[in-house]
Amino acid sequence: MLNAPVALHRIRQWLQAMRDLLALSRARRARGHARAEARPREGHPQTVRSMPRDIPMTLYVGNLAYEVTEDDLRTVFAPFGEVTTVTVIRDRFSGVSRGFGFVEMPAPAAAQAAIAGLHGQALKGRTLHVNEARPRGDRRGGGLASDDRRRAW
Repeated sequence: MLNAPVALHRIRQWLQAMRDLLALSRARRARGHARAEARPREGHPQTVRSMPRDIPMTLYVGNLAYEVTEDDLRTVFAPFGEVTTVTVIRDRFSGVSRGFGFVEMPAPAAAQAAIAGLHGQALKGRTLHVNEARPRGDRRGGGLASDDRRRAW
């Protein structure tokens, strides 16, 4: 256990560190606003940060028939633009399709056109659901949701 003077000293050190951190944060914020107002000089190329980038777009394709393959999805999405990768998610043990997949397209405009053109269309007797894929979040394993649940046995 710490005695009172040592604990008080550590608290003061912590408070000073927090003040320094706050001052540094304010200084960076002030510099950031000044930097945003600065314009590139004429004749100089744009910086890498300010250049437009085409980030590949991953599309979620749901309500797939179990017999749909990667090649089927590639042929359906090809008229809208280049397709980088196609994945039909399958069951780990049986290998049967789980009814959804992902299509990656390098051009966001082509991906948006594919969403508009294919959402609600039929493929092998099933109506497709095509949306922009959400990023994978923190994945938790199966089992009990929390430790405070009582065991069933």
